[in-house]
Amino acid sequence: MPETMFAAPDARELLLPDGGLACPFHPRLWVAGVAVTPAGQHHLIVRAGSVRAYFGPTQQDVQRRAELTARALSGLFDQADREFGQQLLAWWIEQAWETLIDEVTEQILHR
Repeated sequence: MPETMFAAPDARELLLPDGGLACPFHPRLWVAGVAVTPAGQHHLIVRAGSVRAYFGPTQQDVQRRAELTARALSGLFDQADREFGQQLLAWWIEQAWETLIDEVTEQILHR
């Protein structure tokens, strides 16, 4: 069973098929799906290898966790590109979050 960071234990997970959506900038980083709590909070599920992390439920949580994750995964980049690599990974996670929120909002508005 994979280790899960920042988890919401009572959330239901909706996982994407085929393991999720791969990050084009890092071979081990994937969006795996979404988790929804009974209170209606949404979390993006991101995985890196066997470790998964929930990003959310607020924009501030996503930004902070994206920065931490990007810093942890930046070792793949050359030293000269490491800071840019961190920014790129954090940006990708935040864009995935924004897309999730846009999709959820669209579903709610068109019920």
